[in-house]
Amino acid sequence: MYSQRIKNKNLSLPQLKLFRDLIYEKSGIYLNDNKFNPLSISLLARITQNKFNDYSEYYNFIKYDPAGETEFKELLNLITINETCFFRNPAQFKALQDVVIPEILNKKKGANKKINIWAAGCSSGEEPYTIAMILIHTILDIRDWNIHILGTDVNPHVLELAQKGVYQKWSMRLVNENYRISCFDRIDENNYAIKENIKKLVEYKYFNLIEIPYPLSEMKNWDIIFCRNVTIYFKHESTERVIHNFYNSLLEGGYLFIGHSETLNQCKESFTLVEYKNAFFYRKGIPDTLNITVKRNIAWEKDDDKSGLIQLPERRKNVIEADVTKSKYSEDKRRNKEKEKIQSLEITSPSKLKHCIREESELLLKKAEEFLNNGKTDEALKLCLEAKEVDPLFYESYFFLGVIYKDNGNICESIIQFEKVIYINPCCFLAHFYLGDLYFQIDELEKSIISYNNAIKYSSTNENKEGQSRFDEIMSRQTLVQVCKNNIKKIKES
Repeated sequence: MYSQRIKNKNLSLPQLKLFRDLIYEKSGIYLNDNKFNPLSISLLARITQNKFNDYSEYYNFIKYDPAGETEFKELLNLITINETCFFRNPAQFKALQDVVIPEILNKKKGANKKINIWAAGCSSGEEPYTIAMILIHTILDIRDWNIHILGTDVNPHVLELAQKGVYQKWSMRLVNENYRISCFDRIDENNYAIKENIKKLVEYKYFNLIEIPYPLSEMKNWDIIFCRNVTIYFKHESTERVIHNFYNSLLEGGYLFIGHSETLNQCKESFTLVEYKNAFFYRKGIPDTLNITVKRNIAWEKDDDKSGLIQLPERRKNVIEADVTKSKYSEDKRRNKEKEKIQSLEITSPSKLKHCIREESELLLKKAEEFLNNGKTDEALKLCLEAKEVDPLFYESYFFLGVIYKDNGNICESIIQFEKVIYINPCCFLAHFYLGDLYFQIDELEKSIISYNNAIKYSSTNENKEGQSRFDEIMSRQTLVQVCKNNIKKIKES
């Protein structure tokens, strides 16, 4: 049952760096050294499946052979995380609905009734379809408008899924009943299909964000660009290049939405930061006085300020807060909420913001762990999902999700979560151990051995001492190593 392995299965560090650099050159995705383990596993999987003799042959194929471009996309599919859902980060979609769309409608209420929106790094389509749903529910005379929403990605597999527009219940977890009824057709108990009036608003195509320069004949005149949780994979210079291209592609007054763990602080373009009810996004150019007002906080100019605000470079002193009260397209809402005031803007340093986000996730997971220990699985699952939404790069959220699905017998979903753990934190030896068990249960014996060996390897290192001690309570490292060795021996003897 133990299949034949390729020759020289162990990649050297120089070889890994060659593949890392090639991936960066072709996609802009940069894998730090701590991502070498999942990279080597992905490479081994592709080489084994395609029956290449060694890594050099595979490298030359994807680098030099024209036919290797398709294979490169397959590799990219393995090393990127495509975790998403409808209405992910609801606060930003609330800002889109309440502020951005009404402003654009007012600005273009004459002859130019065209709205262009680009969802870059759209994955399997949940984001662009969410945008389409919001437009249909916000623009009463939508038939009089020319709406174009473009979803792009470097992964052809997820683009195929997006074009099909069929989603499992899991992707629908943040969709309210109103949207569920009006925008989806239920196929069966676990699957839903996007309605045709939503699908026809969205176009999907392959596009590499690091292409230089963007073909402005196609990629220009955007009113809004969404690019959330994409640049987290990029080196700083790639991020700068992408943001520069976005800036040139946006219309004056256009909006850019990025992930809440991302920032434009180090980029040179003069975007203006906007806040609306805890959602942050960016605007190109001077704010429109129709429904956006400039707010200059005098605390920036005080030497003795103790408010927690940070001093920003001159070009970033214009920060705006949204005021929807003048929007003609929200007149009914304005009458009902006439006395509502938009809260004052507070700019927090990126490091402090990141610390607060991580702290909130840890508190949610601590409570989830209590529920889990008391057998309240549903409550624990809900809190883990919430923690993941707060901080998508905190590996412990995925770890606890993996444990919950494992205990419930959902092997495939458990594997997905533990794989995400080791993508974010390759040194989490217990995630490798659980993957070894799970792969063994589905008869993926090679993957099982790889996972057990990685569990042994990382259990003996101190690379990830911080944050790992809580998992030591589940199983001692000595016990884990012995169990892994015994399981590997059983597999090879079978």
